Amino acid sequence: MINLLLQNILLGIILMVVGILTRIFPPKKPNSIYGYRTNRSMKTRSSWKVANEYFSGGMIMLSAASVLIGLNTTIIVAKYSSAITIIVTIGLLFGLIFKTEELLKGKEEKENMS
Repeated sequence: MINLLLQNILLGIILMVVGILTRIFPPKKPNSIYGYRTNRSMKTRSSWKVANEYFSGGMIMLSAASVLIGLNTTIIVAKYSSAITIIVTIGLLFGLIFKTEELLKGKEEKENMS
């Protein structure tokens, strides 16, 4: 049971470490190695900064949710807990990407109006 629990919270812990590191050491400028890299986020330095700040904060919250999901699914439905934790975490990650892109799209539209 302990091994299953550790396995189910490991994804959340890894995501939390990545989110915290990105928050503490944000990428300074668009690059192809480190940071939130999409076409929209790499257009300008301001987009890059906004996207990386938003995404790293979201990643920290998402990782906390992933750990809680892993804990709960291990207790409630141990047999399928790993699959549930992974699927829900990936769904949350796609949601975070979608919200980050929406933020950048709104930023672009606002800049184009001025």
